[in-house]
Amino acid sequence: MPVAPSFSDLVTQGQAEADARRPDLTFLAGDITLAQIHGAAAMADAVVRFAAQSFKATFIDGATGDELTALVDDHLNIQRTLATPSQVTVEFVRPSNGGTEPAGTILAGTLVATQFDANGDQVQFELDANIVWALGELGPKSGNATATISGRDGNAKASTVTRVIDVPTFDPTFTVTNPATGGGGNDEETDEELRTKARQFFTTLRRGTLVALEFGALLVPSVRVAKAVEDSATGLVTLRVTDSDGNSTAQMVTDVATELENWRCAGTIVSVLGGSQLLVDMTISLTVRVGFDVAPQATLIATAVATRILKLKVGETLFLDSLIGAIIAVYPDDILDVTFDAITTTPGGAQAIADLVAGNSEVIRAGTITVLGA
Repeated sequence: MPVAPSFSDLVTQGQAEADARRPDLTFLAGDITLAQIHGAAAMADAVVRFAAQSFKATFIDGATGDELTALVDDHLNIQRTLATPSQVTVEFVRPSNGGTEPAGTILAGTLVATQFDANGDQVQFELDANIVWALGELGPKSGNATATISGRDGNAKASTVTRVIDVPTFDPTFTVTNPATGGGGNDEETDEELRTKARQFFTTLRRGTLVALEFGALLVPSVRVAKAVEDSATGLVTLRVTDSDGNSTAQMVTDVATELENWRCAGTIVSVLGGSQLLVDMTISLTVRVGFDVAPQATLIATAVATRILKLKVGETLFLDSLIGAIIAVYPDDILDVTFDAITTTPGGAQAIADLVAGNSEVIRAGTITVLGA
């Protein structure tokens, strides 16, 4: 296999070329001629690097960022999915006032929000459609609302959307909440996610296969996780979909069912269902090389664990060996052993120190990952 020339090789080649052209030239330390040779070698090195990177960017595994986006769009007509806003179902209710509560309409676009967090941040949602109230009607009445920001931060937990920002003028006594966690809020598709989708492309051309159904579901912007399973006894197919956090919404399920009309075989029944999040907290102890300080690297190692867990689909088991591999890979020369001290899930509570098996509708996701030195 050919090896790219090193900087020293380029300097040597430059001197050889100069000697061939001007045998009377000499190159002395600190001399301008030597500086010129090094400058020329640096430019040549930059050209070699640019050419190698440009060639690498012509492959799915080599391209990154905008280059990867352009490559898969040009070759496969697959687009990177942009960040999407969360959707949440909100319930409005008002206190009784003897049946004299006025009639009116809470308008589409009305803003509701979560409480401010410790950093002074909140998530705001806009009501998607009008909610009409009759005279004396107390509620609760539900409506769908969409986050005003895109990304995972918009996936508000249940019962956290409790502020009415745009107070209805016809009755200021309304309160609001969200009975279930919001879903569909995703960050922009990562390079790894886009590569995975691109690699699946050729296996989906026949349509109707389980992989093709999953691929079709991933074309819906709010979906990041899709898992299709066929019942061997009945032939019925169940497809479960969630956002990257493991949350689902009714709108997401409806959008996927509509998209699958382009992907399922005629006569095949595909049931599209949402999933639920199984949040896992872990305490992990590391045995490390003498002199290696775990504390400054704990966040980086915890991120590696969370990133590995983020790859799991609906119903997939979290194997502890896979986490051990992800942890050691961060500092392979310094981390000697990994011990799991505690595993707790929500829902579920404390778990045995063993591989974590998800239910048919559950997506395992990382909660609080605590990394300690042994």
